[in-house]
Amino acid sequence: MGGKKGLRYHFLASLIGTVSPFCSCSSVLLFIGFVEAGVPLGVTFSFLITSPLVNEAAVAVLWATLGFKATIIYVVSGIVLGVLGGYLIGFLKLERYVEDFVYKIKVGQQNTEPEKNKNKGKGRQCL
Repeated sequence: MGGKKGLRYHFLASLIGTVSPFCSCSSVLLFIGFVEAGVPLGVTFSFLITSPLVNEAAVAVLWATLGFKATIIYVVSGIVLGVLGGYLIGFLKLERYVEDFVYKIKVGQQNTEPEKNKNKGKGRQCL
């Protein structure tokens, strides 16, 4: 989906978010990976909105307590919210509001250089 725009890509990202077993915390890491891979911000947000909103646990609980019809309404509403929210973010071109460090992160790489003089002048530090 890298570089792809259009409602069908928002819909696809939202569907992937629906079946992904990720909570909102792990979805942020996927968001960074998507941005690094060149996926447009709006499409990325379609995934990010839908992923924690519509998940297997919520669907199971709703189906058991409220029935099939209410569950379908919930799932469809979650997908529609993800698609519209992501489309709106892409339409408004909100990339400039994403923090610079998100674009600088390289997934899978760690900073292995020790920080020099980090504690210089701070007195004795406990390890």
